Order: sequence, then structure tokens, then C-alpha cells
Amino acid sequence: MTVGERLQQYRKNLGLSQEELGQRLLVSRQTVSQWETDQTMPTLDNLMRLKEVFGVSIDAILSGENTADAPDEAPLESYRFEYSEKDTKDILRYSVHPLFMRLFRMIILYAIAAFFVLMLQPINRSINAVVIFFLGILVLISVFRALAMRKAIKRSCDGMRFRTYQYDLFRDRFSVRITFDGQLVSYYLRSFEQIERISDAGMFLMVQADRASFLFRKSDLPEDSILYHLQQHKPYIKQYVPPVGTWKVVSSLLFVLSIVAQPISMVLSAYISSGAADSPVRNWWIIALFTIIPIASLVYGIVLKKKGFLYKKNIIVGIIMTIIIATMAVVVMISQYIIGNGLAPLTF
Repeated sequence: MTVGERLQQYRKNLGLSQEELGQRLLVSRQTVSQWETDQTMPTLDNLMRLKEVFGVSIDAILSGENTADAPDEAPLESYRFEYSEKDTKDILRYSVHPLFMRLFRMIILYAIAAFFVLMLQPINRSINAVVIFFLGILVLISVFRALAMRKAIKRSCDGMRFRTYQYDLFRDRFSVRITFDGQLVSYYLRSFEQIERISDAGMFLMVQADRASFLFRKSDLPEDSILYHLQQHKPYIKQYVPPVGTWKVVSSLLFVLSIVAQPISMVLSAYISSGAADSPVRNWWIIALFTIIPIASLVYGIVLKKKGFLYKKNIIVGIIMTIIIATMAVVVMISQYIIGNGLAPLTF
């Protein structure tokens, strides 16, 4: 249920028309109509008046949380601040740096795979070109994705400078009110059970809860803050850490093998078929068998996630390389059919 739908329900429960509610709040009927259709949000002053008229808390109006048992509960910790230009630059730098470091590592791995293909010269120039084309597509997708994410993060950081953030921490939840020129822009209410991760982000403490991220300035937080206690003691908060020991070795090995599985499969298929690297590929099923490696990486990534380790690189490379190898197996199978029917294979 949206904020507008809740306002409409509360109004009808009192038997008021939009005109009558507007008169009590000293606003027009059109304004009430815009609230109820979610075209605009009530200002903080109007929210306070709505709270008095309906006899419910502001949290109940904005989020549907039933706080009637303690509508006037005072927050245990409160923070109100605005982001400076330096703050937003620090946030952007902190967010973008690991993003581009991952991109750099991926490009290096793709370059190694391309070099491997060119040096071994499997099958013929046509297949080489297809392999290099797929690797090039992966690089372009990674670059455009990184640039798009940087643009989105920068736009979000630029917008943060013109808004005021009010954080209130209660016994079992926290709320975030974002205002612009005194008008409410966004409101979030999250229980502590919804917190997925609390991590350091430079000058800020980042709280991730229910697919949203919230930044708390460390200098504003006392040493005994609830957030620090949650970060250290709550078992339901997922603290994904890099794999260690055997977990790390297997993770890295599967990641690398998944990258080079496709060119290796092409080489083996060519040599097993006829003993010459420049022969047409006949054993397409050999290539298909190599999908086992990226699938294993995908499954291992899921296991890492359940164990609380970082897992995304194994899952991502597993999905991408499974699709690529399966596609190449289909291409080779079609080539085998063409050759078997006396048609000349494509060459460059």
C-alpha cells in the first residue's frame, strides 16, 4: 500500500471528504487529492497535522508500520546533516575505485585468454575470429557497465548535496527522512532484522538493508552507537569476506579455468578429431563437455555465498562462460553439419 492509499484509508475511516480534510489542514482539496494519488508528498508540517487528525504516528502514515503502541517513542540516537562537496567526492571515489579495479582485472584476464587463443591457433581463422569476437564483446560489456555505474553513482552523489538527512535510531529499527527545501522527498523505515550488511566506507559507515544503502558519518556516531553493536554482534548481518585457505585456492582456480576453458576445448577438439590444429572440428561434444568447468564455478560461488565468503566473481564467470562455450558447441555442430553435406566452411 502506498502513502497515498494509506492517507485515503485513514480519511475514509474518519468519514471525511477531501474537502473537509483540506479545511482541517488549511490546504486545498486539490492538494489532498495529489497526496492520495501519490503525485506529491505532504511536507513535514502537514505530516504533523495529519498525525494529529488521524491519531497515528508519522511512521504509520509513511511506511504502514504499526507503531500505535508507542507512537511518541523517542529515538535513542538522532543525526541530522547535509553532505558537503568533499563528502560526495569521497563517496564517489570510494565507490568507483573498487569498481574499476575489478574491471582492470577482468580486462587482463580477457587479454590473456585472447593471447592464448592466438598463440595456439586452434582450428582455423574463422573459429579464432569468433573466439576473439566473443572476448571483445565481454570487454565492451564490462567497460560500458562500469561507466554506466559510475555515471549513476555520480548523479546520486551530486543530488545528495542539496538535501537534508535525518536519521533516527530506535530500539529495534531506524528511520531516514530526506528533505529538500523543507519538503519530504523520501522516507525509509527499516527494522534491524532487515539489515544485510554494515561496512566501513571511508569517513562513513554504510548500512545495507532491504536493497537500499544508508551512510552514517562516523564522526557523528558515539563509540557505543547501536550500529557498532549491530556490526559486531548480530549474527543475521551478512559479512561477506574474501575466501581463505583452500576456499580461496579453489575459487581462484575455477575462475581462471572458466576463462580459458573455451579455447582449450577448441584445441582438444581439433587435435582429437584429426591430429592437426588446422583441421575442421568434428567432435563438438568435446567442447560441450567443457561447460562442466564454468558450471562448477557457478555452483562453487553459491556454496561460497552460503559460507559467508565473497562469491560474485565465480557466479558471474560461471554464467557467462557457460553461455559462451555452449554457443560455440552449437556453432561447431552446425559447421560439422555443413562439412558433412559437402558445403565449404566459412573462411576469412
